[in-house]
Parts: sequence; C-alpha cells; structure tokens
Amino acid sequence: MSNTNQEEYLIRRFNRNEVILFTGSGFSFDAMNLLGENFPIGSSLTKKIFEFVFPNEQFTDDGTTLPDMYQALLNSGKSHDQIKEFLRTNLQVKSFPEYYKYLTLPIWYKIYTINIDNLIDKIYERYGTETKITNIAFPETDYKERDQLLDSLQAIYLHGKIPCNPNDVIFSRNQYANRSIKLQPLYFHFIQDFANSPTIFIGTTLDEQLFDQYIATRQTIREGITEHRPKSFLIIPKIPLVREKVLKDEYNIEVIKGTTEQFMNWIAQKSELFIPKHDLLQRLLPTLDKLENHPKYREHFSHSIREFAQSFQKVEINKQYSTKKKEFLLGTTPTWSDIHYELDGARTVTKTLFQKVESYFGVNSDLHSIAILGNAGSGKSTVLKRLCFNLIQNGRTVYFSHSENLPKLSDFVSTIEMFNERVIIAIDNAELILKQLVDISKELNKVKHPPIFILASRTNIFSRISNKYEPLINLEQFEMENLTRDEIISIIDKLDQNNLLGKLKGLTTKERISEFENKAKKQILVAMREVTQGEDFNTIMRSEFADIPTEEGKLLCLCVSLATEAGFTVSKQDFTSFSAHPPAEALDLLEKGLKGLVLKVGVKDDKIMIRHRMIANYLLESCAKPEALKQAYIRVLSSLASEINSTTRDSRKFELYKEVINHYQIYKRFAKELDKAKEVYDSLTEYFRDDFQFWLQYGSLELEGVGGSLEIAENYINQAKSLNDVPIVRKTLANLYYKKALKVSSKTEAESLLEKANEIMHKIIRNTQYSDPYSYHIFGKGNYNYIIHWIKGKENIRAALKGLQNPVNQGCDYYPGNRSLNILKAALDKAILLTAVNGAVKYPAVYSDFDK
Repeated sequence: MSNTNQEEYLIRRFNRNEVILFTGSGFSFDAMNLLGENFPIGSSLTKKIFEFVFPNEQFTDDGTTLPDMYQALLNSGKSHDQIKEFLRTNLQVKSFPEYYKYLTLPIWYKIYTINIDNLIDKIYERYGTETKITNIAFPETDYKERDQLLDSLQAIYLHGKIPCNPNDVIFSRNQYANRSIKLQPLYFHFIQDFANSPTIFIGTTLDEQLFDQYIATRQTIREGITEHRPKSFLIIPKIPLVREKVLKDEYNIEVIKGTTEQFMNWIAQKSELFIPKHDLLQRLLPTLDKLENHPKYREHFSHSIREFAQSFQKVEINKQYSTKKKEFLLGTTPTWSDIHYELDGARTVTKTLFQKVESYFGVNSDLHSIAILGNAGSGKSTVLKRLCFNLIQNGRTVYFSHSENLPKLSDFVSTIEMFNERVIIAIDNAELILKQLVDISKELNKVKHPPIFILASRTNIFSRISNKYEPLINLEQFEMENLTRDEIISIIDKLDQNNLLGKLKGLTTKERISEFENKAKKQILVAMREVTQGEDFNTIMRSEFADIPTEEGKLLCLCVSLATEAGFTVSKQDFTSFSAHPPAEALDLLEKGLKGLVLKVGVKDDKIMIRHRMIANYLLESCAKPEALKQAYIRVLSSLASEINSTTRDSRKFELYKEVINHYQIYKRFAKELDKAKEVYDSLTEYFRDDFQFWLQYGSLELEGVGGSLEIAENYINQAKSLNDVPIVRKTLANLYYKKALKVSSKTEAESLLEKANEIMHKIIRNTQYSDPYSYHIFGKGNYNYIIHWIKGKENIRAALKGLQNPVNQGCDYYPGNRSLNILKAALDKAILLTAVNGAVKYPAVYSDFDK
C-alpha cells in the first residue's frame, strides 16, 4: 500500500476493532488442496468438475460457467458421497504458504467469505493462538452475537462450507436463482455490516452473481445523498478503470492494486502499529481492565469479571471527559460528562439519597435496595448519576448499568465475591431487569459484602412489574417531587451560565422564577423546554417531528423511538436494517434529517437513541399516525427476527424483542384501532411462528381490552403452550379460562372453566419455585369475579367470598408490600361486608392494568 492516508485510516480502524475481511476464491489460490495442487478456482474448477463428470471426454473451454457445470455435477447421477469426496479432495487444505499467517495479526471485526473451503480454519488453528474461529455457514441461518471479549472470531460462510450436503453450497445456477428469490439472512447481516464498517475485499472481483444482487439492491446512492458509509478497499492485481470508478462512486470502495500475498506482507510490516488485544479491550471495555487489576483478581474470577464488565461500567470522576456540550440543558439524556461539568441543577432529593446510602455502610451487612421513581422526564436518571458521582467522591465504588443486559447470576455473584468491599450497583431503566434482580438479590444477600442496589425507574412501570414478583430485599422507594423554588433557581443559574436562557433572557429574575413555577408541576424536561422556547412541550415536539424532511425519516425516527422507549440503544447496523432505502440514504437521514432528535452514544459513538426516553414515548403516542406506527413496529421486529433464535435468548436483542412485542404497550398504542395492532402480529407470523413468546403476546392482546376474541386468544395461547409449557403461559391460559367463565351463558360451562383455571393455578401456587404475587392475584381475581357474577343469594356469596379469603390473605402475608394483592384483599373484605347490607348492593370491581 503506497497511499499513506489509506494506511493510517486502516490502522486507526483496526485499532478500534472495526475492520471486516471479505474473501473470495482468489484468496485461497496459493493454498494446496489434498491432491497437492493449487486450489482450483474459476475455469480451472470448471475443468476439474467436467473431467470428474465426463471422465472419457476431452474438456474444451467453450464458455461453460461454473454454476452451470456444478448443476451438471448435481444432475450427473454421481452419489452424494462421490460428490462430497470430490469436493473434499479438491477444496480442503493440505498446506498453505507462510505469508497467510499474517492474517491473524490484526483483530478483525468479522470475516465473511464466499469460499466453501477450510483455509481460514487452518490458518487460525496454526497461528491464531489467542483467537479461535467460530464458523457460521449457510444454510444455517441462526444469528450469533459476536464475542465482545475478542476470544473468538466469527467466520461467516455465505455460500456454505464443506464437508456438507452438496446441495447445501451455493454453486449451481438453480442454487443462485433460489437464493436470489429468498432472503439469505447471512447476506442480510453482511450488507448491514458493510454499510457501517470498513471492509477489505480480497480474492474477489466483486461481480459474483448473488453478492452483486444484494449489494446493488441495498447500496445504491442517489444524487444529492452525502456519503456517510465508511471507506472500504478492494485488493486486486488489476481492474478495468471504469469498474474501479463504479466501485468508488457507487459503494465507496477504493481499489488497492496488489495481490493477497502483498497485502499480507503489508500487514506484517505494520504489525507493530496494531495494539494488542488487551489494550484494545481496554478501549472497548474499560471496566474489564479495572477489574483485572483488582488486588483480589485471580484466574478463578476471570470468566465472571469478563461477563460482568460487558454489563457494568465502573464510574470514575478523575478520567478525561470530552469537551463540555450543552445539549443536556436542552433536554437530552444526561451523560457522565454532563455530570462531570456540573450542568445539572442541585436537587434536594440527592442529599437525602446520599445520606440514606451512606447509612447502609454503618449498619449490618444485609443487602439493601433503593428505587428512585418518577415520571418520564422527572430527572431521576440525572439524580441517579449525580448520586453516583457524590458517592465516589466520598470514597465509594460504583458500577453502573443501563439495564440492556445483565451477566448470568453465577458471574454476578462471583464478581461481587471478588471485591473486598461493599460496592454500589446503580441501574437505570431498572424495570427491564426487575424479575432478574429478585433472584440476584437473594443470592447476593449471602455473600460476605452484599452490594447496595440503587435503581431508577418510571413509577407506573415499576409498580406494574413489581406487583408480579416478590419484592426486592430491604427495598426503599423515593419518589421524585415537583421542583422547589431553590431547585428552579439552581436550574436557571445553569441556563444563564451556559447562555441558554432562550425566551427567559429578557425577563427579570423574579419573572424567570415565575415562568418556571408555572411549569414546575410538569416533568423537569418539559419545564425546561417550555420556559426557554416559549411554547408548550406538545407544540415543540410535534414541530420537531413534522420538520423531519421525509416520510422515511419519520418512520426511522419511530423505529429508534421504539427501542429508546423500551430502554435500549440501537447500532447503526440496526438503523440501516430498519430502512426501506439503501444504507447510504438511511445514514444520510441519520446525519441530517434526524440531527437533534437522535443522539450518538456508547464508547465509540456507535450506538444511537432518541435524545430522551420521554421524547421517544411522546413521538410514539402523540405524533405517529397509526399506520406509520404499525409500519415502525413491523420494521423493527422483522429486523430483529434474523437475530432471534434458540441461542440468543439471553442476549440484549432478545430482551429488546420481548419489550417491543409486549402486548401491553401495543394495546395501549393501538387501543382505538386494534385491527392495526393485530396487523402488526399477523405480518410477523412467518418470522416468529415457532416462538412461544410471540404467540403468548398475540394471545394476550386478544385476551385483553375491547375488540379481542377469547376463542382466538385460546388458540394462540395453546400454540404458545405447545411450543413451551412454562408457568407464564399456564398462568395466561388460566386467566383466559377465568374470563371465559364470565362470558358463557351456562353456569355449568362456567363451572367447568373455573375448575380448569383453578387446577392450573393450584399447581403453580403449591410450587414455591413458580409461585409469585401475580399467581395469587390471578387466582384471587378470577374467583372473586366468578363469585360476584354467577353465585346468587347474599348468604351464598358471603360463604364463597369467605372461602376465598384464606388464599388471598396467604398471598398478602407472603408478599405484604404488593399493591395489587392489597387492592384485591380490600375489595374482597368490602364485598363480604356488603353481603350484610339489606337491598341491592354494588360489589367493588377488581380491575386489570388494561381496564384502568
């Protein structure tokens, strides 16, 4: 490579673990196959196949293509075993030149290949001592998340990999035609990666039939679209000038004239500039380095801390923070840099929380939990981060998570045991992992130094979810209050110091305070936007959404909003996969059309989110038209479909899928047009037909609210049960039977349904492993409603209600802080009293979340 700029660009990208390798048949040419010959490629492989199929005929180069010749091989009458042996001897590696070893020097992001041989395996077996290869080969379509710890490297075989069934490699014309019609998920992932990561192509002319089709349909740049895709490179000895220009202009691929050997030698020459894996991990996962340098670190804890470091960030106050930015004061989610530069105004609750946390260090060593609860935009995330900073200044150790994923229970416990101190675990968006925290807290309460959990969550969601599970150990809840006058003055001072007073600039101090006090009962985010811009929040947000220049831009904004509102970020690869336009256009929209609404976050600014979770929710519920919202759901879920399978159920993508597919949110957003909600699910059945979670949520949608069908709900829930007979499905089925018992016309049929529901719930409640507050609530509510609806005569009603008191009281005794059970108990007690009243009475109703 003679171009210094190209060299510096590639080395910089290698040292951020961003470079993809893509190999074609020419990459393998210098290797020797099992016959001791150079790998046959192109016309030489065509000749080899001809001689194998027609051993008694003379080969002539008459222009027969390799796909046609391979099709002739499949149709030749040769047995699968004979064809497999032919492929094995001709396309398996016996030896390879030493220069191939340099392939292992840089740390690749991924390797994609259209070859079907085992050369990459052999190279890494011999020379890749620190890296093992994880093969993903067509026709396998299961997505696997790449190893964030860089111990393994994915090699993705787009056309299949031998040894395999000869029909399972893409060689023949029929195979190409079939693949061109049907989406190939591995190619789909490559196109998204290529659109967002610099890619080095070696041994290919980039005109393979299937590759060219995918690249052409997804990569074309229209006139006027700025190039935001990273620069990629094609290593090739020679290429027509026109083709070189097309690659540069259409795909942002620059040609580097050279052979595979020359490029490998360049890697060797520059190898001292590639940072070692450990240093690279320090950049990607800085918390891992801190943990490995912990005085108690031993090899025994190695695996656990590597998992822990992918979920938690050690918060530091003495690190180098980026230049101060002022977006926080305009209503964006707080960053650690914002807290470092003290852009947040002082809140009274922070001092209260600080004193409470510090008091835990002076008492017994039991695990304690604090929940900071408030509406979206109330400032709870800011208070959480400021509290963490203050605690660190006081000598405490804090690990922070955004809840997108948590380590496994055993890894969590092992890492905590390694610490020789009591640490603080701070978790934002805690509602996402509340169920996991219940189990985690039980185990962590047994270690020598149990941590202190500090959680931030939206009040209504925390309440709804926590009502279904056992309470966290020693949990204390703190509600975010309205802004006080002193807090308002502090915020105004911050705006003034940073020249962001906006409409407040020409007002007196008294008038500024008055403006804020008029808005102070609203969320702090709303108040700040309204007083500085002089318009109400709804008008501001509707205007921002309307200003997105294209309908496609609005749809992509809604797609990102679905993830942000669920508590997740998305990658640029995700973003381009949401788009119906080529990645170049999608990225141009991201950089221009969505600027201001969308934030770049993450260690490398490679993740994106709407600038605040409250804004994301507002866009979804108040700005989006039902049809656009439906399309956003379909785009996000269909994109996730290629990454959801049996191996990814513990991944952040699966957690995002569960949050987005959740029927509760979908019902809320489409309550007035429930058919649109059903269309979301109906359009996704091909993707998720074998996923019990999908059918459970679809059945639950039909089960709740107005407009659903109990018969269809029963069918879908039974589908879920047949796929995975787990307690949550059984509880939902019991809930269905309780509801059906209220709808049928015959008491005999109602009794039968009640018995079926009670049989399910009795088994669950008796099993302490599966019993929880939600189980008692389903049982109690179902029986209560049945009694009120079907039993006649106050004495009979009273006797039945008295019989229900014992299990309901038992649930309240087991879970004394559960709001739903306490409401149920109060309704039951009141109903019993009403049976003593003469005349007609109206028994209290017990509502579900959907009825409220």
